[in-house]
Amino acid sequence: MEFKRYEHIDDMPLFNWRKVQENQEYRYTRSEGIYKGEEDPEDYLAWDKVYESFLETFGVSEYYTRILELRLQKAIAQCDLVITEDRSHNNFIKRYDREITELMNRDNDMTLGDCISYESKWQGYPVQQKKTTVREFNETLETMKKEANKQKEQAQKKK
Repeated sequence: MEFKRYEHIDDMPLFNWRKVQENQEYRYTRSEGIYKGEEDPEDYLAWDKVYESFLETFGVSEYYTRILELRLQKAIAQCDLVITEDRSHNNFIKRYDREITELMNRDNDMTLGDCISYESKWQGYPVQQKKTTVREFNETLETMKKEANKQKEQAQKKK
């Protein structure tokens, strides 16, 4: 059976985004059709398009970028160890492992559900997950972050 699918964050509702993000239910990339039954390989391809549009619009977070940089440095140190057989590279590898672990284990308990709750509180009304698109939700989050940073700066100036 052929389904219509979301292919961009401008179209995909937040509800569907959550189903895929939190539960890997790729069939929620379908914009029309029944969600029951087996997932189709086209569901995965549609998700790739949606997620790519997210990355093009909002980019990769500084946190994730730092982890990728550390993993790259670790891989280079591992290659240097193999090529040169200089065991001092093990120290760098261990340091990169420690930094990656620290970043991965820091307090990142904020879930998408938490973000939805905070945004609802900030706006003064509930986020309608089946009507709000992924772009609308994330743009509002960006606005909230900017506002919070302004308030933080103003509070520091008063001290």
